[in-house]
Amino acid sequence: MRRNVLIKILLLSLSLHFSLADFKARDDRGKLIVLKKPPNRIVSLSPATTEMLFAIGVGNRVVGVTTYCNYPPLTKNIPKVGGFINPSLENIVKLKPDLVVAMRGNPLSLLQRLEKMGYPVFALNPESVSDVLKGMKKLGELTGSKEAKRVVNGLRMRLEKIRKEVEKIPYEKRPKVIIELWDNPLIVFGKESIGDEVIELAGGRNIIEGKIAYPQISLESLIEKQPDVIILAHMTKVKDPLKEVKRRANWDKLKAVREGKVYAIEADIIDRPGPRLIQAIETLHKILYQKEKTNLK
Repeated sequence: MRRNVLIKILLLSLSLHFSLADFKARDDRGKLIVLKKPPNRIVSLSPATTEMLFAIGVGNRVVGVTTYCNYPPLTKNIPKVGGFINPSLENIVKLKPDLVVAMRGNPLSLLQRLEKMGYPVFALNPESVSDVLKGMKKLGELTGSKEAKRVVNGLRMRLEKIRKEVEKIPYEKRPKVIIELWDNPLIVFGKESIGDEVIELAGGRNIIEGKIAYPQISLESLIEKQPDVIILAHMTKVKDPLKEVKRRANWDKLKAVREGKVYAIEADIIDRPGPRLIQAIETLHKILYQKEKTNLK
């Protein structure tokens, strides 16, 4: 009898230990977030964190997103709390969240007010592909996701496959690449952006130098640098990227345009620090090394 009681006490102790261990994680502010149980009413304040939550299998617990959250398509039916840089405190509170997931760029004052009101806030600030995967793993721990570990490992395996292919190619033989985000003025991915890392991981060389993440450059500079491949990653879909740049004055002075090496990639997969960055790397690698002649996304 006494033995049975001791076993029950031990099991209860283990249960309490694991419940506490399973639902805590340290965010990118260095703050430890501890939840007594898995959150069931999550508000996501960025498109990237929304994609992360759905990717790790807890999308059914998301009760609020921003107006910019458009993937996966299921987000269309989720209540909106406002924009990325101006979410509404009132709209968030109305949803009675037991977890708010934030991202660099959300108003700090709003996050602080939410915390003062007793709402747990988990904030991410991914500056690399590795940071994105780490953030997803942490979200999995905090939400008690049963799929997070498998999903993150799967993404890492896909990334490793590309890495092994790329490392066989001497750096000087890798194509020079530019990714255009906006055409007028001409804005591109710079060295301090995740987009730059996407180019490098895919086996390209970003021709843009300097420490600005999204620099504005001139056509003259582009002509001087002569990229081998031009990628358009516009917010609006580009049906025929080659035709798009050919109509621009003096763009025929670019070798990539004359040789037809102009492609388009969906902006959301390459400009959001979320799980689809791996898809962006795979797509760009295919463009650079399998000579795809169609618009890939």
